[in-house]
Amino acid sequence: MDDLVEKTLRIVYASDRVMPAHYTNTNDRKQTFAIDFDDMSEVDEYEMASEAFYSVPNMPELTQEQLFQLIHIGEDVMIGAFIIAVFGGEGHAEELKDIILKDSKVIMGDSAIEYIDHCRDFGLARAKNKAE
Repeated sequence: MDDLVEKTLRIVYASDRVMPAHYTNTNDRKQTFAIDFDDMSEVDEYEMASEAFYSVPNMPELTQEQLFQLIHIGEDVMIGAFIIAVFGGEGHAEELKDIILKDSKVIMGDSAIEYIDHCRDFGLARAKNKAE
């Protein structure tokens, strides 16, 4: 595993959020991923938390707990892609996504994978917009 991927995963997995970021608050931020990353502004968090929550596909076969697990995975992929792109390792976003999916215990169908890919792409785009 690349050092940049490992560093990014440590940051992503340091989050102690239980609910999706859309519902998570800390003392100074609403809709937060609850991670310590100085290059992620409050606006970045709000935009990504909203996108992860509102873009999840309609999957009536999932329980609310399973749906929240899927959103949590999407959020991890999204913020991971954002962070690794900020570090200059955009090309490692797919590897990062694969590791996060491998670590998850949720069975992924086609629409879930499309959602996860969307989350990766949104995180990358958000970081790119930040750099411009």
